Amino acid sequence: MKIILISDITKSSEDKAEIQSVFSGLDQVIELDRTAQGLRVDRVDIASVDLIIVNASKLVPEDLRTIASLTSSPPWPAIIYISETSTNDELLALMRAGVNDVINLPLNPAELKQAVDRIRFKHGASRPKTEGQVLAFLSSKGGAGATFLSSNIGYILATEYNQRVLLIDLHMQGGDAAFYLTNNTSSSSVAELAKHSDLDQMMLLTGSIEIEPNYFLLQAPDSPEKSAGLQASHIDNLIAIALKEFDFVIIDSPHILDGITIKALDRATTIFVITQPIMTYLRAVTNVLHLFNRLDYEPNKVRVVLNRMDEVGVLSIAKVEDSIQKKISTTIPNDFKNGVESVNLGLPITKIAFKSPISDALRAIAADITGRQTQAQVKTSWIKTLLGK
Repeated sequence: MKIILISDITKSSEDKAEIQSVFSGLDQVIELDRTAQGLRVDRVDIASVDLIIVNASKLVPEDLRTIASLTSSPPWPAIIYISETSTNDELLALMRAGVNDVINLPLNPAELKQAVDRIRFKHGASRPKTEGQVLAFLSSKGGAGATFLSSNIGYILATEYNQRVLLIDLHMQGGDAAFYLTNNTSSSSVAELAKHSDLDQMMLLTGSIEIEPNYFLLQAPDSPEKSAGLQASHIDNLIAIALKEFDFVIIDSPHILDGITIKALDRATTIFVITQPIMTYLRAVTNVLHLFNRLDYEPNKVRVVLNRMDEVGVLSIAKVEDSIQKKISTTIPNDFKNGVESVNLGLPITKIAFKSPISDALRAIAADITGRQTQAQVKTSWIKTLLGK
């Protein structure tokens, strides 16, 4: 559901967090503060809102007029009013104005959740749709290849698996995922879009670059100052909206972690940590894995991808696994010529070298993610079986 939470300015962040705890991961939640002019519901597109929660210290008479105007003609959003214990007259006035539920303070989160779930049921949202997957790609150390891999896997999922894919470049400085796929640019960036209080799926599509009919890219800001004011909650809301539109949301994450990046990683179904068979990279990936352990990420949520693996290299897979104390999920061969040509041309590698070793390795990752193979892969597997290879 799309939920608007309007709080008195006296409410603490802890009070708001307690209310936020009852929402579903698929809910789109926009937080607003009460102004001197009242609830100011004109700040949002009410027609697209399912639920308004007013987080007040006590009943404000002006709110009754605002609520009554909202509920005077259908369709109107459901309304929950949170305030101190009200008199019977106040409760009756709220109900006559059109409030669905009144929750008394001190807040009981279980009581609020029941009220929200009742409204969710009425909106036909008691059984949320199957949620898409969030795939995060993170270099253990700068230059490991996370942007190249994330952008190309997104392309394969969209073009060979017919999945709707959004790639989000979460680098607030120097993000260059667009250069791996297209010469086109957008007037909007992830930072600018995420800060919109009325962000919706249409705005998200309009602000993204269309790489293919099923593949969209939300580019990084072209200057650091455009990310000023961006908060972790903004990114969380953006991902929640994207999941309503896309089968896969791919996060190209910076290797230096902050609150915004960690919020995106919290959302991820799978985190691919990209490293190389070089000791400086392996030391870095060990630090990343220790951090993820402190964040209580499940071990099967994190996969280590060994990029640019060369058969003549000094470090074998066994030595790498022994060094980082974790199994390698996938290896990407060091096909330098095709890899560099792909980057220099700004084209997906499957466009310039469809059968390159890198392309095959990326398809194997896509097959694992989706749980199925493309028709081309099935045909190749059948031929190998027929030839006894």
